[in-house]
Formats: sequence, structure tokens, C-alpha cells
Amino acid sequence: MSIDIKILGSTPISQIADSWNKAFSDYAVKIDMTEERLLSFFRQNSVRFDLSMGAFDGNRLVGLWMNGVRTIDGLLTAYDSGTAIWPEFRSMGISKQLAAKSNETLKKAGVGSYVLEVLAENDRAFNIYKKDGFEVTRNFICFQTTAPVSKIIKEMSDVEFRMGFIDEKIAAGLPKTEYMPSWQNQTESLLQIRGGIQVVTAWQNGNIIGFGTMQAERGRIPQIGFLPDRWNTELAPVLLAMLCNIVEPCKEIAVINVEDTAAKTIELLKRHGFTEMTRQYEMKKSLI
Repeated sequence: MSIDIKILGSTPISQIADSWNKAFSDYAVKIDMTEERLLSFFRQNSVRFDLSMGAFDGNRLVGLWMNGVRTIDGLLTAYDSGTAIWPEFRSMGISKQLAAKSNETLKKAGVGSYVLEVLAENDRAFNIYKKDGFEVTRNFICFQTTAPVSKIIKEMSDVEFRMGFIDEKIAAGLPKTEYMPSWQNQTESLLQIRGGIQVVTAWQNGNIIGFGTMQAERGRIPQIGFLPDRWNTELAPVLLAMLCNIVEPCKEIAVINVEDTAAKTIELLKRHGFTEMTRQYEMKKSLI
């Protein structure tokens, strides 16, 4: 059997989606995708098909290495937006071939740094990345709930709540989150799919004192944040409840990649029905 590693610039999205779903079919976190949702996910992560790799067994696309690319702190940085091999093609050295082709292609494009996330329980992938020069930079916790928090909404006479879709103007006025959001949850990512990201803002005396964003289609809360003195007030659970009420009743809601040092965010989620789903490592290496 001969495996060819090729750039995916001219590969149809239908073939990429089929390969994606088969490669992730046994993954711990369900990420089955339609073509439309996968394209939205790729936009969110700034994926460059001309800088992404595929492993081909004849005409079959049996492995993927999807690279997002954007400039961070003046440095062109790449992000692993999906790396997976069909189950029956694992342990054949394909991941190593994809990694080598990815490194070569990104360096030629002037990319200086690479970031990825890997499930803490995925020892095999973790060891592959370690051998390829990646180091752990942060530890993430992923939470989920079926939204019992939605019962606690109540009136707050001194706070005005507004709901809409995110845009540059709104994003510029939001308080900081307790931690730096991971790549897929960064504000730049949310603006890439702005029509699918709703934002609830809490206003007092003309200022935003708290906010949260919701990607209702996927039941994801990418960001939630408050002014420092508002985390431990009744505002935080009320705003969280408003976010959860955006989605259909009893639909699973997830908060992916909460940094494990974000004590206020973690306490808020746990106190209102969110439980730990899994953990991930953020890993990074220099390509310079």
C-alpha cells in the first residue's frame, strides 16, 4: 500500500467532509459534520486549504491535517483545525508523514509558530506531538450541561440586558474574559461566523458590565466574562441562564476549553449544572 501526501487546495469539500466524519467516528467528543457546518467550522478557525494536507490511498482521502492561519502578536501562526486518520489506517506512520509535509509547507509560507489542542486521554496523539517538538502551554477543561440553569432567570432592575449578533463594534466594548480564549473561541474566530454567534450584554450606567456569546447551532458558549467586581454577584448566573435559554430546551450545551486556572469561570459553571466532559492540552512549537 502506497500513501500519497498532498495539498488539499483542489479537493472537494464533499470528500473532505466524508473523510472527516470517518476519521473522527470513534472520537471521545462527537464532532460529526455536514458539509455546511464543516465549512463554517473551517471559516471560524481561518483554515487555509492551500496550507492543509491530506493522506490519499489511491483516490481515498484517509487522513487529514487541516491548518488555520492568522497573525498573532505580529507572528504568522498556524492552528491544527483537525488532524485525524481513518481507524483502519492508524499506526502506519501516516501522522508522521502529514506532520512533516505540514511543517515544510507552513515554513515556506512564512509561518513562525504552531498551536494545537489534544485530548488529555489521547496518549498516542500527545506522544506524536511531543516527538514533533510541541510543548504543553495550557490545560483546558471542557464542560457540558442540559441547561437546568435556565430556571434561574429573574428581573434585575438596575441592569439592562440586550441581545443581538456579534460584530466589530460590540466586540470592541466587551469586558475581558477571565482567561485568553482558545483559538476557536477567540473574538476573531467568532467574527468569522458572526451571523451564527449571538451575544447577550449586561449594561449599567451606559457601560457593559458582563457578556456571553452563544453559537446556538452547536450549543456552544465560546466566551463569557464580567467586570472583576461582578463575578460573584447575581448578574453572572442570570446572564448564563439567558445564554442557555437561546438554545432549544434540553439541548446539550458545552463550554469548550476553559483554562484550568480560571477559578471564577469554573465555579460559575459548576455551581449551575455544568459538569466536566473532558480535558485537553494546548500545545505549541516554533517553526522558525
